[in-house]
Amino acid sequence: QTSNDTAPTIKSYSMGAVPPEDFAESFGFPLDVIKVTQPTGPPLFPPHESLSVIQTAESEGIEQNEFKSGKYQLAGDWLTNLPQTLSWFNKRLETTFFPLLAELFPEVVSGVGVLRAHSVSLLKYNASHPRTDVHIDNGILA
Repeated sequence: QTSNDTAPTIKSYSMGAVPPEDFAESFGFPLDVIKVTQPTGPPLFPPHESLSVIQTAESEGIEQNEFKSGKYQLAGDWLTNLPQTLSWFNKRLETTFFPLLAELFPEVVSGVGVLRAHSVSLLKYNASHPRTDVHIDNGILA
């Protein structure tokens, strides 16, 4: 459950009327909010867990798969190619991501049982581009 003292602090930012291009007609309204964790609240994962996931992905060779994506030089792979990292992710889907998404987006998520993850990749940005610009990926929840 995410509604407790250990849940991250979330803030919503309006983007105006930005329809989700994949599902705009089905829902009949734009989903116009970006929700992000705030630095004042607890993180989604403790630092030692984040470090462990990074080390696991590196041990599975994530840095061996470099490619250019737009203006960014990335290293990454699909989680299906990183079985130990995938195992961590699947556990976190059940305990963290799905409950949090159901709580934050009740307009489109009726419960954790309707959520699925597909096309999941783990990316590592290089030092010249440590993050992407603000953007919207396809889909309702990206």
